[in-house]
Amino acid sequence: MLRRARIANDSQLVAIQEQVTAKLHEELRLIRVSEDEQIRRLLTPEQNRKFDEYVKLRKEMVGSSRDDKDF
Repeated sequence: MLRRARIANDSQLVAIQEQVTAKLHEELRLIRVSEDEQIRRLLTPEQNRKFDEYVKLRKEMVGSSRDDKDF
Protein backbone atom coordinates (compact mmCIF):
# COMPACT_ATOMS: atom_id res chain seq x y z
CA MET A 1 0.00 0.00 0.00
CA LEU A 2 2.80 2.43 0.81
CA ARG A 3 4.40 1.90 -2.57
CA ARG A 4 1.08 2.44 -4.35
CA ALA A 5 0.44 5.59 -2.34
CA ARG A 6 3.85 6.94 -3.32
CA ILE A 7 3.30 6.11 -6.97
CA ALA A 8 -0.10 7.82 -6.82
CA ASN A 9 1.54 10.77 -5.06
CA ASP A 10 -1.16 10.59 -2.37
CA SER A 11 0.51 12.37 0.55
CA GLN A 12 -2.35 11.67 2.97
CA LEU A 13 -2.29 7.93 2.28
CA VAL A 14 1.54 7.94 2.38
CA ALA A 15 1.44 9.47 5.87
CA ILE A 16 -1.05 6.87 7.08
CA GLN A 17 0.88 3.98 5.58
CA GLU A 18 4.18 5.24 6.96
CA GLN A 19 2.69 5.09 10.46
CA VAL A 20 1.43 1.56 9.85
CA THR A 21 4.74 0.36 8.43
CA ALA A 22 6.75 2.04 11.19
CA LYS A 23 4.79 0.08 13.77
CA LEU A 24 5.31 -3.15 11.82
CA HIS A 25 9.04 -2.46 11.44
CA GLU A 26 9.36 -2.02 15.19
CA GLU A 27 7.43 -5.24 15.85
CA LEU A 28 9.70 -7.12 13.46
CA ARG A 29 12.81 -5.61 15.05
CA LEU A 30 11.69 -6.80 18.47
CA ILE A 31 11.02 -10.28 17.09
CA ARG A 32 14.51 -10.38 15.54
CA VAL A 33 16.12 -9.26 18.79
CA SER A 34 14.24 -11.91 20.74
CA GLU A 35 15.10 -14.63 18.23
CA ASP A 36 18.76 -13.62 18.20
CA GLU A 37 18.85 -13.83 21.99
CA GLN A 38 17.26 -17.29 21.92
CA ILE A 39 19.75 -18.46 19.32
CA ARG A 40 22.71 -17.10 21.25
CA ARG A 41 21.76 -19.06 24.35
CA LEU A 42 22.12 -22.28 22.35
CA LEU A 43 25.48 -21.49 20.75
CA THR A 44 29.00 -22.18 21.87
CA PRO A 45 31.39 -19.21 22.20
CA GLU A 46 32.87 -19.98 18.77
CA GLN A 47 29.42 -20.26 17.22
CA ASN A 48 28.47 -16.95 18.84
CA ARG A 49 31.45 -15.26 17.17
CA LYS A 50 30.29 -16.62 13.81
CA PHE A 51 26.75 -15.54 14.59
CA ASP A 52 28.06 -12.03 15.31
CA GLU A 53 29.56 -12.00 11.80
CA TYR A 54 26.24 -13.11 10.34
CA VAL A 55 24.33 -10.42 12.26
CA LYS A 56 26.77 -7.79 11.00
CA LEU A 57 26.29 -8.99 7.41
CA ARG A 58 22.52 -9.00 7.89
CA LYS A 59 22.63 -5.37 9.08
CA GLU A 60 24.78 -4.38 6.08
CA MET A 61 22.17 -5.84 3.74
CA VAL A 62 19.40 -3.62 5.14
CA GLY A 63 18.32 -1.18 2.49
CA SER A 64 19.53 -3.29 -0.39
CA SER A 65 15.96 -4.32 -1.22
CA ARG A 66 13.44 -2.45 -3.31
CA ASP A 67 11.71 -1.25 -0.15
CA ASP A 68 14.45 1.30 0.50
CA LYS A 69 14.33 2.85 -2.95
CA ASP A 70 12.23 5.89 -3.83
CA PHE A 71 9.27 5.32 -6.09
